[in-house]
Amino acid sequence: MFTFVGELDFTTKRGATLTVALDGTLDVVTGAFSATGPVTGATGSLDGAVGTLTFDGVQDLADPQGSFTETVTGEICVDR
Repeated sequence: MFTFVGELDFTTKRGATLTVALDGTLDVVTGAFSATGPVTGATGSLDGAVGTLTFDGVQDLADPQGSFTETVTGEICVDR
């Protein structure tokens, strides 16, 4: 099992951004991974967003491009 931390940035078509600080694990035998973390930053129409996202999936460890499938769950709230 390999553990990792890092930020993941999302950008909408209109240029708003959302940053999530992830903490997760990757099974280096099966490619299964899971990571979760809070929103740590947002801009544009997402400014002030709060919440947590979880990513669960499988990375194709045989693919040199590192392809993967995942399910994203959680809740992001923005006061408008």
